[in-house]
Amino acid sequence: MRALLRRLGLLTLGLLLAILLLEVGLRATGLAVRAQAGVFALNESGTLGLRPCAQGQVRRPDGRVTTVATDGLGLRSSRECSPTPAADTLVIGDSQVFGLGVEADETFAARLGALNGGVPDFAVVDALAWGSGLLARPELAAVRRVVVVVNQSNDFDDGSVTSAARNVVRGGYLLRRDRLSHRAASLWSTPLVHSALFYAIWRRTVLPPADPPGAWLTDPASVVPLATRLGEAVREFARLQPSRTVQLVWLPADLATSEENARLSVLLPDGSPADLRLWESAILREALAGGWQGPVVDLGPALTTTGSFLEHDYHLSERGHEAVAASLVSHTAGQ
Repeated sequence: MRALLRRLGLLTLGLLLAILLLEVGLRATGLAVRAQAGVFALNESGTLGLRPCAQGQVRRPDGRVTTVATDGLGLRSSRECSPTPAADTLVIGDSQVFGLGVEADETFAARLGALNGGVPDFAVVDALAWGSGLLARPELAAVRRVVVVVNQSNDFDDGSVTSAARNVVRGGYLLRRDRLSHRAASLWSTPLVHSALFYAIWRRTVLPPADPPGAWLTDPASVVPLATRLGEAVREFARLQPSRTVQLVWLPADLATSEENARLSVLLPDGSPADLRLWESAILREALAGGWQGPVVDLGPALTTTGSFLEHDYHLSERGHEAVAASLVSHTAGQ
C-alpha cells in the first residue's frame, strides 16, 4: 500500500511539474497571450476605462505580441506608470486610437506627439465622456486641441450604447453581457483566467458565437440617423470646451477604403453583400458631418493602400498609423 501511495505521489508530482513547465513555456513563447490586455477597470462613476499604472500584453492574428502600459491617468504609455507628459493635443476614440496590435510609440497619437486617450471597445459616447473627464484634470491643462475619431465599424455596431452597458469586467478583461450565459464565460469567473495553459486550451475548444455583420455594412442608409446623432454629440462636446479646438475625424473600416482592402477584409463574412462598394460611399461620413455642422477629416484617402491594416484583422497596422499621422498633420497645416 505504501509503495502504491508513493507511486501515486510521484505521478502527481510529475504531472504538476509538467503542468508548471507547460505554463512557463506558454508564457515565454506568448502563445497564450490574449487578443485584449487585462487592464480594464470599472470606475467609481460606473464607467469603463483603463486601470492607471497597469501593464499587459496583446497578441494579434499574425502572432506578434505587443506591450500595453498605462500612465498614472490610465492613458496608453510606452511604459507603466510614467508621468503624463504635457501635450497640446489629446486624441480620443476606441481601439483604433489606442493602437491595438501595435506598440505605443507606433500609434498615430504618439507620432503626433499627442496624448493617447483611446480605449478599446469604447463607443463615441464613451470617448466623449472619457475625454471630458480627462480635460478636467490639471495634468491636461496644456491641451488646446482634441481629436475625436469616429471608427466606422465599431462605433456603428455599438451605436450610442456605453461600453459599461455592453460589458462586465472580470480579471481586468472585458466580457460581453450577451455572452455571460455561454459556456465560454465560465473561465472568466475563476482564477484560471490568469493561467496561460488554461487559456490556450480554452481558446481552441470553446469558441463564442460569431457576431452577425453590422447594419452599417449591410444597410448603411439605415444607420444615417445614428451618424447624425453622433455628429451632434461631438458638437455638444465641443461646445463644452470653448477654449479648445475640436477636430472630428472619420476613420472608415478597411473594406470602405479600397476594393483591394475590401477583398482582404475579415469584416466581410460569407454571404454578405459584396456589391455595396463601400469605398465609393460617403453617406455615413456626410451624415456625421451634418450632425457636427462642420468639416470632417476623412482618413479614407490615406488608407487605400494594401498593408494599411493588420493582416487578418481590421485594426490599423504600423503603416496605417503612420499614414493617419501624416494625414492629420497635413489637414492641420492646411487650416
